Amino acid sequence: MQQSKVIDHWKIEEVRKYLAKRFPGARFEDYPRGGGTAYLFVVTASVPGQRQTRHNLVVTRQFFDRFPEQGSFKNALESGDVARSMERAGERTVELY
Repeated sequence: MQQSKVIDHWKIEEVRKYLAKRFPGARFEDYPRGGGTAYLFVVTASVPGQRQTRHNLVVTRQFFDRFPEQGSFKNALESGDVARSMERAGERTVELY
């Protein structure tokens, strides 16, 4: 069986929703990477009185494929506390495999 090159759109949308909920007021951008092997999400957050912080999240195909159902995928993002890891990492990239 040949693996699809396209990551399910609903999974990308779920990551966007999760990030929007965890980083209210931030600006979001996302980009496919490596011919569909990963997806890069960039969150630019502004805190009054501080400089802008740019958080990077790379989600690989392996992570996307591990959760075929919407409920389990949402739970994986929440239980992994991805946003907290991104805040701790600062400008460095957080990767989900």
